[in-house]
Order: sequence, then structure tokens, then C-alpha cells
Amino acid sequence: MSSTIEFGGVRLRPMQEDDQARVLAWRKDPTIADLMYTRLENPTLEHQLAWFRRVSASAQHEYWIIEKRGSPIGVANLAALAPEHGRTDWAFYLGEPAARGSGAGAKVEYAVIHYVFFHRRLRKLCCQVLSNNLEVARMHQKFGFVEEGVLRRHMHRGGEWLDVHLLALDEDTARARDYDKKGVKVLDEVT
Repeated sequence: MSSTIEFGGVRLRPMQEDDQARVLAWRKDPTIADLMYTRLENPTLEHQLAWFRRVSASAQHEYWIIEKRGSPIGVANLAALAPEHGRTDWAFYLGEPAARGSGAGAKVEYAVIHYVFFHRRLRKLCCQVLSNNLEVARMHQKFGFVEEGVLRRHMHRGGEWLDVHLLALDEDTARARDYDKKGVKVLDEVT
């Protein structure tokens, strides 16, 4: 199940099969790949399409293409979606270099927070941030996320051991920050 989410000129629309060539190009960009939790083992379009079909069939995932002014600029997702426990993990990246630093990331954060707590009615939104990407951890903290732990020397990348910072935002904090009143629109749910 995915919905289209709109906020502040940014739109998150359900990812489609015909988005996969662009998504693969973004994932292969070292600027993106070095900051991602997962690595592409076989970066071919065929492999990307197989991945997309798997996650599309899973009730534990929702993937969106982030658009600004109608142009695709990145990807956002929910993963490990566990409604029975009231929680999900999330992540996003801006694949288009011009979109980075434009404020689009903050708008995506508002949109996903609203969607998770006030549309999906979950109670906890979690994320994992590598220690080579602490700027993003600080951004999440500005939105009320708190660090719940650190997995020390948890990932090996480029000859270096990286920590993984575990952050989370709870529903009470989202309500206290009035995220339900930010003007986020959730449209046309698709199953």
C-alpha cells in the first residue's frame, strides 16, 4: 500500500517499475552509495528490477520517488514496517545533486513524519545513520529524533569501520511538535 504525499512543493509518489533505471543511476553514484546502509552487489538494471518487484510485493516496504516541480530528485522509503508493533524504519536520499541543500530534505522529513504518525497511525519512526553521514543524524535530531544507541564498528566500508547511529521519533513528540498541523496532504491510496 502506498499513497502520494505532498508538502511544501515536494511530492512523494509511489515508485514504479519505470523509475528503476534512474534509481539505479542514483544508487551507483559514489556520493550516494558511500552513505547508504546497503550496497549493490550486482548493479544492473535486471537486478534492480528484480529488487523492485520483491519490495513491491512486500507488506513491510513502501517506496516513493521524491519530486520537486514535477522532476524526480530522490527516493524515500519505509522498511521493516511492523504495524502490529506500531513502528517502521525509514530512509531517504536526494539523488539529484541540485536538490541537496535546497530544503527538499526537510520537506521530505515533514511529509514522512506526518504520514507515519497521522495517516498510518504508527507510534515510532526509526532510522539508522552511518557515522560518515552525521550531518543527516543532526538533521533528524532537529526534527525531534533522539539517538537510542550506537552500534560500534558495525559496518566495514572502504577499509574503515563505521558506527551505526540508531535514532527514533515517537508519536508523542510528533504531536507535541504539531506535525499533524503542518499542511501535509496524503492522496490517492493505492494497494
